[in-house]
Amino acid sequence: MSLYEVLSYKGASLDVAQDSTGVQVLFLQDSAEDHLQFKFRPPFPVTKDTYVLFPACCYKGNQFKAIKRAYPPMFLDGEYSVDMPVTMTDVPRLEEDGSGYIDITTGDVAVPCLALYDAAEQKAWLFHTVQGIDGNNFGLRFGGGELCVTYPHMRHKAYRWPFV
Repeated sequence: MSLYEVLSYKGASLDVAQDSTGVQVLFLQDSAEDHLQFKFRPPFPVTKDTYVLFPACCYKGNQFKAIKRAYPPMFLDGEYSVDMPVTMTDVPRLEEDGSGYIDITTGDVAVPCLALYDAAEQKAWLFHTVQGIDGNNFGLRFGGGELCVTYPHMRHKAYRWPFV
């Protein structure tokens, strides 16, 4: 079984090396391209129960009830109680049923990586990258069981920023 599947890439050539620590995938930018995009699929099916982790940004895919709030994100009277389900503001997240996508940059996370864990199958997958190139962050988009990495970063949705 492969450790990953490269679904597509454009603007680069592909070089794969393997050592005792795992697989290293190198994408070498074509000189004529100013935009790179790579799509990966982990070696196991991703379901709504798969634990999705972007360090310091997203835990369990942030698959919780969400409410829209401008900054500062505070609950209003009548929206909170001792026995309410986990509820958060509208931050990068998958929907409660696992659908949707998370669209962030490598600057939004503590470590530029994505980890997936399937408890039923006892399988995990870790994608780790450098933060960016020449001071420009990569974009990380996860949804539908696929990870898309872009350079420069390209978010399809902005979260809580009125000037964007």
